Amino acid sequence: MGKPSPGVHLAIHNANGEKVINEEGEIAVLVDPVSEHLIFTGYRREEDGQIKLVRPEKVDKQGRKWYYTGDRAYEDDDGYFWFVGRDDDVLSSLG
Repeated sequence: MGKPSPGVHLAIHNANGEKVINEEGEIAVLVDPVSEHLIFTGYRREEDGQIKLVRPEKVDKQGRKWYYTGDRAYEDDDGYFWFVGRDDDVLSSLG
């Protein structure tokens, strides 16, 4: 997948919500005014002028909100993200 775009903060979190390196986990996006607009429209909706995410954010020990994508990956020592698969079953239908 590569490295995140400038200004976008991604991390791989384990089942305990802790950031991990060189270990498979779930992709988490730090939710801030910039990143909430970058999350696919299928995962967000607008209500009363505010963006609401379909999945609830999880708050870490520092009080930061993280959005979990449902995608599994790992981050290497150089900051590159490597896609592994989905955390749930996704069916794609064409036509």
